[in-house]
Amino acid sequence: MSVLNITNKEIGWLKLFGDPAQLAKDAVYFFVKNKIEAKMEEYRNKSLFFEKKYESTFHVFADKVESDESYVKAINAIHPLWENDMIQWEFYHKELEEWTKKLRDILEK
Repeated sequence: MSVLNITNKEIGWLKLFGDPAQLAKDAVYFFVKNKIEAKMEEYRNKSLFFEKKYESTFHVFADKVESDESYVKAINAIHPLWENDMIQWEFYHKELEEWTKKLRDILEK
Protein backbone atom coordinates (compact mmCIF):
# COMPACT_ATOMS: atom_id res chain seq x y z
CA MET A 1 0.00 0.00 0.00
CA SER A 2 1.25 3.47 -0.88
CA VAL A 3 0.67 6.65 1.03
CA LEU A 4 -0.44 9.90 -0.59
CA ASN A 5 0.68 13.18 0.90
CA ILE A 6 -2.58 15.03 1.55
CA THR A 7 -2.68 18.04 3.84
CA ASN A 8 -5.13 18.38 6.73
CA LYS A 9 -6.79 21.19 4.80
CA GLU A 10 -7.37 18.87 1.82
CA ILE A 11 -8.68 16.16 4.14
CA GLY A 12 -11.11 18.73 5.49
CA TRP A 13 -12.34 19.43 1.96
CA LEU A 14 -12.85 15.72 1.37
CA LYS A 15 -14.75 15.31 4.64
CA LEU A 16 -17.37 17.69 3.27
CA PHE A 17 -18.39 14.91 0.89
CA GLY A 18 -17.77 11.72 2.83
CA ASP A 19 -14.93 9.43 3.82
CA PRO A 20 -11.64 11.08 2.76
CA ALA A 21 -9.87 7.76 2.10
CA GLN A 22 -12.64 6.48 -0.18
CA LEU A 23 -13.01 9.84 -1.93
CA ALA A 24 -9.25 10.01 -2.60
CA LYS A 25 -9.35 6.46 -3.95
CA ASP A 26 -12.33 7.34 -6.17
CA ALA A 27 -10.55 10.47 -7.41
CA VAL A 28 -7.50 8.44 -8.47
CA TYR A 29 -9.76 5.89 -10.16
CA PHE A 30 -11.63 8.55 -12.17
CA PHE A 31 -8.44 10.43 -13.02
CA VAL A 32 -6.76 7.30 -14.40
CA LYS A 33 -9.93 6.18 -16.19
CA ASN A 34 -10.27 9.57 -17.89
CA LYS A 35 -6.61 9.61 -18.92
CA ILE A 36 -6.89 6.12 -20.40
CA GLU A 37 -10.05 7.07 -22.27
CA ALA A 38 -8.23 10.11 -23.69
CA LYS A 39 -5.37 7.88 -24.90
CA MET A 40 -7.87 5.49 -26.45
CA GLU A 41 -9.58 8.35 -28.26
CA GLU A 42 -6.21 9.61 -29.53
CA TYR A 43 -5.25 6.23 -30.98
CA ARG A 44 -8.78 5.57 -32.26
CA ASN A 45 -8.70 8.85 -34.20
CA LYS A 46 -5.26 8.10 -35.61
CA SER A 47 -6.44 4.66 -36.69
CA LEU A 48 -9.60 6.11 -38.23
CA PHE A 49 -7.46 8.36 -40.42
CA PHE A 50 -5.93 5.27 -42.05
CA GLU A 51 -9.26 3.42 -42.15
CA LYS A 52 -10.69 6.29 -44.20
CA LYS A 53 -7.57 6.63 -46.35
CA TYR A 54 -7.52 2.92 -47.24
CA GLU A 55 -11.27 2.30 -46.88
CA SER A 56 -10.58 -0.67 -44.66
CA THR A 57 -10.02 -1.80 -41.10
CA PHE A 58 -6.45 -2.54 -40.09
CA HIS A 59 -6.95 -6.31 -40.00
CA VAL A 60 -8.62 -6.48 -43.40
CA PHE A 61 -5.94 -4.25 -44.92
CA ALA A 62 -3.11 -6.31 -43.37
CA ASP A 63 -4.69 -9.57 -44.61
CA LYS A 64 -5.09 -8.18 -48.14
CA VAL A 65 -1.51 -6.93 -48.46
CA GLU A 66 -0.23 -10.27 -47.21
CA SER A 67 -2.40 -12.45 -49.44
CA ASP A 68 -3.48 -10.49 -52.52
CA GLU A 69 -0.74 -9.47 -54.93
CA SER A 70 -3.12 -7.57 -57.20
CA TYR A 71 -4.34 -5.54 -54.22
CA VAL A 72 -0.75 -4.63 -53.35
CA LYS A 73 -0.14 -3.47 -56.93
CA ALA A 74 -3.31 -1.37 -56.87
CA ILE A 75 -2.46 0.18 -53.49
CA ASN A 76 1.11 0.83 -54.62
CA ALA A 77 -0.18 2.79 -57.61
CA ILE A 78 -2.44 4.97 -55.45
CA HIS A 79 -0.44 5.15 -52.21
CA PRO A 80 3.25 4.43 -52.88
CA LEU A 81 4.06 4.98 -49.18
CA TRP A 82 1.44 2.52 -47.93
CA GLU A 83 4.08 0.44 -46.12
CA ASN A 84 5.07 3.41 -43.95
CA ASP A 85 1.40 4.06 -43.27
CA MET A 86 0.90 0.43 -42.34
CA ILE A 87 3.72 0.58 -39.77
CA GLN A 88 2.14 3.63 -38.13
CA TRP A 89 -1.34 2.17 -38.41
CA GLU A 90 -0.25 -1.07 -36.76
CA PHE A 91 1.34 0.89 -33.91
CA TYR A 92 -1.85 2.90 -33.36
CA HIS A 93 -3.94 -0.26 -33.56
CA LYS A 94 -1.79 -2.07 -30.98
CA GLU A 95 -1.75 0.94 -28.67
CA LEU A 96 -5.54 1.15 -28.82
CA GLU A 97 -5.75 -2.55 -27.93
CA GLU A 98 -3.35 -2.10 -24.99
CA TRP A 99 -5.18 0.93 -23.60
CA THR A 100 -8.49 -0.92 -24.02
CA LYS A 101 -7.12 -3.80 -21.92
CA LYS A 102 -5.98 -1.36 -19.25
CA LEU A 103 -9.42 0.24 -19.15
CA ARG A 104 -11.07 -3.18 -18.79
CA ASP A 105 -8.74 -3.97 -15.88
CA ILE A 106 -9.68 -0.73 -14.17
CA LEU A 107 -13.41 -1.18 -14.77
CA GLU A 108 -13.24 -4.65 -13.20
CA LYS A 109 -12.01 -3.10 -9.94
